[in-house]
Amino acid sequence: MNHIWSIITLWFFFLDDHVWGSVWELSTSDLPNLDEQEGVSQKRYQPIEMYVTTLSGDQLKCRTYQMLNLTREDCRPSPQYLSVMIMGAEECGIPHEYIDKLKAVEHNGYSGPVELYDKIMESRRQNTTSTQTQKL
Repeated sequence: MNHIWSIITLWFFFLDDHVWGSVWELSTSDLPNLDEQEGVSQKRYQPIEMYVTTLSGDQLKCRTYQMLNLTREDCRPSPQYLSVMIMGAEECGIPHEYIDKLKAVEHNGYSGPVELYDKIMESRRQNTTSTQTQKL
């Protein structure tokens, strides 16, 4: 039997003592793939559980990932990762003030290939094209 996990994507930039993010429900069968994507086996991040409070006041037990090596030279997000975070925040209706804070975050300047980012952007292009075609 697959259980459903609540996965929270957090943006650790504060606005009036709040951290904004989104919560996704995933099957436990998806956890190994998610752990691999987040670099758990390479000891980059570790999964942790935490409780979050929704806007309606509900408490949810969620899984998120905590960076393990905070002493490495540059812990800033890549421009690609930051771009995905901003797109997600906009799509989820995160307050504009918080999105502005995300947009002000300094990235690490990485300009090499990011396969997952390329897949995300291609999927967005296909969805946009599909939506535009349906409107015609």
